[in-house]
Order: sequence, then C-alpha cells, then structure tokens
Amino acid sequence: MPLSGLNNSKRGTLASAFFVIMLTEIFIGGAGRIFVLGSITARMIFFVIAIIYSFLLLVNYARFNALAVNLTLIYIILTVLAVITGVVNRTDPGNMVENVLMSSFFLTFPFFSLFIKTEADIDRVTNLFKKCALFLAVSYLLLIAVLLLKIIPFTVLYVFLSNPEFAFRSQSAFFYKGFLFMACGLFFYSSSKGGMSKYFCSFVILGATVATFVRGFIVSIAGCYLFYLTFVKNILWGLVFSVSLFLALPLVLDYYKSILSDRTSADQIRVTQFQEVMERTNPLSAVIGAGYGAGVPVRSNHFEINFLEIFYKQGLVGLFFWLTLLAIVIYKFFKARRKGYTQKALPFLLSCLFLYLQSASNPFLTNSMGMTIVFISILSLDILSQKKNHEVYA
Repeated sequence: MPLSGLNNSKRGTLASAFFVIMLTEIFIGGAGRIFVLGSITARMIFFVIAIIYSFLLLVNYARFNALAVNLTLIYIILTVLAVITGVVNRTDPGNMVENVLMSSFFLTFPFFSLFIKTEADIDRVTNLFKKCALFLAVSYLLLIAVLLLKIIPFTVLYVFLSNPEFAFRSQSAFFYKGFLFMACGLFFYSSSKGGMSKYFCSFVILGATVATFVRGFIVSIAGCYLFYLTFVKNILWGLVFSVSLFLALPLVLDYYKSILSDRTSADQIRVTQFQEVMERTNPLSAVIGAGYGAGVPVRSNHFEINFLEIFYKQGLVGLFFWLTLLAIVIYKFFKARRKGYTQKALPFLLSCLFLYLQSASNPFLTNSMGMTIVFISILSLDILSQKKNHEVYA
C-alpha cells in the first residue's frame, strides 16, 4: 500500500512503534551484531526502512527538523570529500567502503527528528533509555553472580558469549559494547524526579558499571560530574570534587590494575597509532585527511582512538564537524537551562560528554551507538531550548 493510502493516524502509530523498536534494539543491542540472521543484522534492516520512510516523506513534502537536515547535508559533503581524497590517495577500497557504511547511520538523523518533536516525545525517549539501561545493569549483575557462585562454569558462558560485541576482562567480568548506554543511564536516573527508587536504580547501574572494570568508564563518569558541579552547579563544588578525585581516582585505578590482566599492550598500541599517524601527516592531510580507507601499519582501518581516526581520515575539517556537534549540545543545554529545563536537559548533556570522553580511547562516536546519543541529545535540547520559561530545577 502506498504511503498516501494510509491515514495519518494509522501511519503515525505504525511509524512511532517502529521507532521505539529501533531505539530499543540500539539501546540494548550494542554495536548491532547481537540480532543477526546470516550476514544481515536487525540494525541494517532498521536503517534501510528508516531511510526509505524518510525519503517517502520527503517527496511528500514532510517537514523535518532544520538543524538535523543541515547537519546531515554537511555530513554528506564531508563524506564525499573523504571518499574523493581516499581515491586520490589510492587507499584500500574495501576499507573505504567499510568506513562509509559505518558512518552512514548519520543519514537517519532526519528520521529521528520525525519522532522527537515535543516534550512528551523527550519523556518517552528518556523513559525508554532508563528502562534499557536498568535491564542491561540487572542482566550483567545476575550473570556476574552466576559466575561467582559457579552456577554456570566460566567456559560455558565464554562460549555462549563468543561474539565481537563481548570482551572478557577476567573470569568474573566482561565488557559489552552496549554498556555505553548502561553507563549513560546513570545520568538519566540521577537527574530524574523520584524517591528511593531513583537512588536504588542509580546505585544498581553504578554498581554494574564499576563491575565491568573498565577504567575509561570510571574516569569518564567522574569527568562528567566534575563538569556538572563546576559549570552547572557551583565552582566551589567542582573544586571539592576535583580534590576528591585527585585523592581517590589513583587508588581505584590501581585496584583495577591489580585484578585485571595487563593492559600495557593495549595502551602501547594507542601510543603507536598516534606516532604512526603523526609520521604520515602533512600540511594538506592535516586539513582534509588522508581519506576514507587510509590506515597505518598497526591498524589497517579502525583505530582505538576515535578522534585520531577522524583526524587521520578527514583532517581538522572532519574533527571540527564532530566537535561542533558537542558544542551544539552544550550551547543548547545552557539555553534550555535558562528556560528552566535543567533537570530534563542535564542527562542528555552528560551522556554526550561521557560519549566524547570515551571516544578519546575507544571507537564509539562515529558508529550507530554514538550517533544515536548525539541525535537524541541535539533534538531534545533543541526542543527544550526553544520552549517558554519553565519552573527552574536545581
């Protein structure tokens, strides 16, 4: 049935249901390789449907969020430039295609804007985010308990979770890429209204996050709350928190090192990547990059340091674009704060800050997980920043 053959109410209901399913899969499905049938993933299918649906609405003159459309157009221009640069530099064609496909999720930004238009939409996204984060936290803690109690042997769980989405830290802990959303869920719960349930859920998510034994998570969460206390709350609170971090963080990280396998080799690979990128950078490539498909000896394609990969392949131009997205989030947050929407806006700001801090050592920002956080944050804060004044929340 053509799009015009459905009445607006039925079409809107079906599309909204699809958006919720798509968001849920992203929030709990990691980088997209959990729900797989052969070589096709659920996220690929959702991506294609979202693009087709957006195109059909576009030809029917539907209105999209102007900011989302403009940023998507800039993304397309930068992608074309990166491809042309890669062709000129004769980079690996397979790697080039992979780079384009991985970042192409950005094309769904206008699609997201169709379903985040009002404060009620923001509340629905927030509630879904919280439920999925709590689900991940509880599931992880239960699995850890099962391992510690030896109800299931470690080898059985190791085989069951043999998937690129998972990485075991020891025989009693593992990392799942979808934990990015679990950690961000802490900001949504701690910033929400509520009594003991709010604090209980925050404690559960924090406990699960700490139990992943990912150093970057702890440092990034601390950095986010430092930003909040310094620039949103009061600079005095920020100074007190800074001193506390200075005293406590080294002890926490040393404890992590004592119970985990040696991470020296992983850290050294990041250093080597940086050195090899700098050795291959000239004035022109510093501006526009070496192009999609470019690599270095230690990593032929994807780098651990997301910002280093952006710089190497798209130069300062690409780096400026991705950092501008964060600048938009920060600007929109403080504008929404002046309107009295601090409480609703804060978790989106902190989630984006967490994402960007994590991307300094892991490739999160330029995949579907990172982009989803950026999309919902920009759209939600754009709405809140344009509303009439509201009761101010501390």
